[in-house]
Amino acid sequence: PDNASFLGSSGLRGGVFFTMIGMFFYLESDMRLTKYQQETIKHVLLKHFGEGSDLLVFGSRADDNARGGDIDLYIEPDLHEADDIVEAKLNALVELHLLLGDQKIDLVVNRKSGTVLPIYKIAKESGIRL
Repeated sequence: PDNASFLGSSGLRGGVFFTMIGMFFYLESDMRLTKYQQETIKHVLLKHFGEGSDLLVFGSRADDNARGGDIDLYIEPDLHEADDIVEAKLNALVELHLLLGDQKIDLVVNRKSGTVLPIYKIAKESGIRL
């Protein structure tokens, strides 16, 4: 908004922190996911990939002005073994579909070893942290 400079915007991606006369207001992120969907996704992915995992929503759901219905998720898992990551991905997607209903969900997993894919850069530059 036009008053953002007057109020003092922090420039945080995924939300704006305003201060006004000693009061703090945090506006919800610009992502097109309900609070339930955000909390469910975060809970399920951390449960399967480990609490130390880094999670981002990117793509059209990370842009309030975009259209499109799929949920694009990026994760840097706390797991290291390939078999554990494959099992976690399958189990997490099954659980997300059970809890969120019939949604198209793309889950990009960056093991941070081996090939660096362009999608990793896109997700990290445009994504909103969960």
